[in-house]
Formats: sequence, C-alpha cells, structure tokens
Amino acid sequence: MEGRGGMRGVRVVLLALTVIGLVPGGALADTGPAGGGYVDNTGTPVAEAANSTSSTTGGKSAEPPPCEYKAVDMTGQTVYDLDGTPIVHTEPGNWYVKRCFGPNGIEFDNELVWIPSDPAALAQQARESLRLPLPDVHTSPDSSGDQLVGVATWLWVSGAWSTQSATAAVPGVSVTVTATPVSVVWAMGDGGQVVRNGPGRPYDATKPSDEQSTDCSYTYKRSSAGQPGGVYPVTATITWSVAWSASGVAGGGALGAVTRSTAMSLRVAEAQALNR
Repeated sequence: MEGRGGMRGVRVVLLALTVIGLVPGGALADTGPAGGGYVDNTGTPVAEAANSTSSTTGGKSAEPPPCEYKAVDMTGQTVYDLDGTPIVHTEPGNWYVKRCFGPNGIEFDNELVWIPSDPAALAQQARESLRLPLPDVHTSPDSSGDQLVGVATWLWVSGAWSTQSATAAVPGVSVTVTATPVSVVWAMGDGGQVVRNGPGRPYDATKPSDEQSTDCSYTYKRSSAGQPGGVYPVTATITWSVAWSASGVAGGGALGAVTRSTAMSLRVAEAQALNR
C-alpha cells in the first residue's frame, strides 16, 4: 500500500453499497494497445495503473494486466484506510473505482483509490498505462534454420518502432505521456551484442542478395554446439524515451526510459569443407 499522496486501496463505510455499486452505468472502453489508457463513459481519459517494467516471460516481455478506472463522487462520504483510520486528502484529486482483469476477463482486483490531480502524479499514472508493443524479431537466415559461422546474420524488429502515447486526466487537468523508440540492443548469446538506433532492414527473399544491404547484422565466430540445447539465447531489447506534457496546467519534462524485450534462440553451425 502506497503513502497517502499516491494510489491506495481503501474500504468505505457509511455506505449501503459495495464499491461496485458506486460505479455509474456504462463500461470503460479500451483505447487499444497503441494508445494505452482507458476512457470512461463521459469520454474522459483515465490512467491505467499497472507496472510498466518489462520482464521476459515465455520469450516475450510480460505485459501489465488491463485495469479500469471510474471516477466516483464521494461528497459527504467518509473513506477509511484498512486499519480504520479516516483518509483525508488536502491536495486536488478524485476518488476512482479500480478494476483489474486477468486471463479470460476474470476480475481479480476491485478497490477504491485516490488519484491526485497534480500533473506530475498524473504523468506517472499515464506512464504506467503505456502498453508498449513487444519487438517482433526476425533474422536472415531464418531462426528456424541454422546460422553459419563466418556468415553475417541479418537482424531486424517489426511492429514496435513507432511513437506511442497515453493520457491521464481529471477535471481541468490532462497529461499526455509519449514514448519514442530510440535504440535496440541485440544480445547474441555468445558475449557479443549489436546496438542500433533503428529497427534494421528486412531481408526481401524476392530480390537478389546483391541488390540488398543491411545496417544491422552479426557474424558468429563459434558454433553453438557446446551451448545448452545446442543454441545461443538471443534477446532483442528496445529502449523507449518517455516524456510528458500537460494541458490546463503548467508542467512537462522527461520521465526516463522504458524497455521491452523479446527472446529467441539461434542454432549456429560450421560449414564443412570437403577435399577431393
């Protein structure tokens, strides 16, 4: 549970209804993975609160669970902490009902939370709602076959190299967070890596090889025969630069970086020469 200035789960007394009963009619609409965040039934964007730090799971980075926030009017009501202490907020803000959903739409979290309207706090909420796409990794030769020692392997990513944004808002204040991809790091599994400030160029099998070139490739010097499973573990990590701007109040600036990663495996073989 966070401090009193941040988001927190609470219980409400002096109410005959449950937290769910406080929600006005109308479901929240997901603005989609590109935009991030959620919109209430009045059209006001509301930040999704979820951990945006990526972790590699099953080959790709784990995405935060989707959560909904619905503003509720608590005028005349007393809100208590779980230990029975009344919660009093002096800073501008509003109470929201937070609902999170796991696999197959199963609801696993339902609580009343306070979101301050301070633009910096809203910026953090919007940052956490960014649902940045995972890099879709490609190689040539294709990863389903063998790479060859001494022969360059082309590397590129798709589906993740565009600016993404999310918005958090309370009455009178709106904050937009923008994430821009700035670099991709390929950890090649043998101790080497490739760092580029772009997604790389796809190999086009319909064109002659001598008519194509790449700005992102790696050449293995040793086979993967002695590695666990006979493969090199490869990870592509995109770093996004995040900044925010505000509407209705002064504010803005940098929010640091967010990363998304995808893992894969490459089998590297040595070409055998025959002497006759």
